[in-house]
Amino acid sequence: MIDVSLAPPPALAPTVRSFTLLTDAVTTRASTADTNGAYALYEYITPPGGGFPPHAHRYDDITLVVLDGAYTVLSGQQTTTLVRGDSLLIPKGIAHGYANPGTRPAHLLVIVTPGRIHEQFLADAGDPAGRPPWDVDMGRIMAVAPKYGIEFQEPGSERT
Repeated sequence: MIDVSLAPPPALAPTVRSFTLLTDAVTTRASTADTNGAYALYEYITPPGGGFPPHAHRYDDITLVVLDGAYTVLSGQQTTTLVRGDSLLIPKGIAHGYANPGTRPAHLLVIVTPGRIHEQFLADAGDPAGRPPWDVDMGRIMAVAPKYGIEFQEPGSERT
């Protein structure tokens, strides 16, 4: 007889939620509930010319992993282009932003550590999936961002 008490628990299906944030179509691939609070994982699809203006997170580290296309990324005072397979860690407090300079949508994985507060921001700031990418209510996003330790700022500025 096999002792099943030593078997690992069955894997849970990740929480999948799709929405639109700024210009990007975003899908939650793993929530903090899925990862026991360790991180959250998102897939972003950025239209040509789309992206995020410079901002900093007080509570979360951000890792970007390019799945397809290219991104021009600002991190602190440095701007770089990331292409498929490239990644970049952005520590909390560092201003960062990105844009898709290409002519077709680009794909990005975003890992947020630990991610719980960022998830709450996305729940407040995100719009329903399918909203047109250029129909952004930036005033609403900027109004809720400080509540979650996110500050939109000038390129190169840092928050500690």
